[in-house]
Amino acid sequence: MNESVTNPDADLVRRLGLELGPRRFWTKGKLIAAALLVLILAAGTGITVWRSDRPTSYVTAPVTRGPITVTVNATGTLQPQDQVEVGAEISGRVDAVNVDFNDHVSKGQVIAVINTDQIRAQLAQAGAALNAARATVINNEATVKETFERRNRARGLFAIGGVSAQEVQTAEAEYDRAVASVAKAKADVENAAALVLSYQTSLGKAQVRSPINGVVLERRVSTGQTVAASFQTPVLFTLASDLSMMQLAVDIDEADIGLVHEGQQASFAVDAYPQRRWSTTAPNCCGRALPPPPIFWCPRPRMPCSCPTEHCASRRRRKMHRLHLWSPQPMASSRAAFGYSRGGFRRRAI
Repeated sequence: MNESVTNPDADLVRRLGLELGPRRFWTKGKLIAAALLVLILAAGTGITVWRSDRPTSYVTAPVTRGPITVTVNATGTLQPQDQVEVGAEISGRVDAVNVDFNDHVSKGQVIAVINTDQIRAQLAQAGAALNAARATVINNEATVKETFERRNRARGLFAIGGVSAQEVQTAEAEYDRAVASVAKAKADVENAAALVLSYQTSLGKAQVRSPINGVVLERRVSTGQTVAASFQTPVLFTLASDLSMMQLAVDIDEADIGLVHEGQQASFAVDAYPQRRWSTTAPNCCGRALPPPPIFWCPRPRMPCSCPTEHCASRRRRKMHRLHLWSPQPMASSRAAFGYSRGGFRRRAI
């Protein structure tokens, strides 16, 4: 009699109901993904069919005859004709600032004062050294007179045999040294005088003066601030000579520079007042794509304008067919086709 042998572990799994059934292919996640894919395909198909059934929209415009102007647009910087940066040649504390932004200044006017206490002390010291050098000259000149008489007496005694030749040579050497000391003392006087003149010049440079007649565009220093002019001259003020005639430095693109020629009419505007325009003419340096940029001369706008937009009319044609391209509603596509029929152009979106 044959008895079947069963696995105790398999029997335990069967009794507990933990047996694994056959694996299913369509799980819950796969069913959701398939449903979403079907919905996306259906939506795309519906949109395509809906767009294909829309009627073609046309925008028409009448054709007119009149002048056509080709303009070149560029941005630039409006700046004065002559601009000067005024700096300090000495170091020290700023005691006074006499001008401010947009103030009118005249040539030679004191616009700032730097403290001169240290310079005055150095000037007094140099003056004392000059006086000492002059006193040394007087002393050495007296020594020259003394050695001169001594040398003459030595020569007279030597002629009658009263002194030896060595004593005469010593007296002559003392006289020569006295003369040399006078020359050195006079050189020291000149050196001390030059030092005094240098400190006097520095004392005059403590008063910063305007080199031109103009207007203060920028002030970079305040009272109490310390300026150092050791290696590079610090800029204290920026002055402009004549603001009645300004220059407009325009950066024209290389592709458009060939369209701009001397004498062409141009205009510019600023962001602060976009509705106002100022007229100017193209300069003689136009037609070049290399620096410096073209400079347009123009009257000064009575407003702040740092980055104006310039429009230069490069070409003009009269009695040309014109089509005003304008659409009250945005087109479905940025590409369009135009056709001339019965006195008008037609635009069709592609």
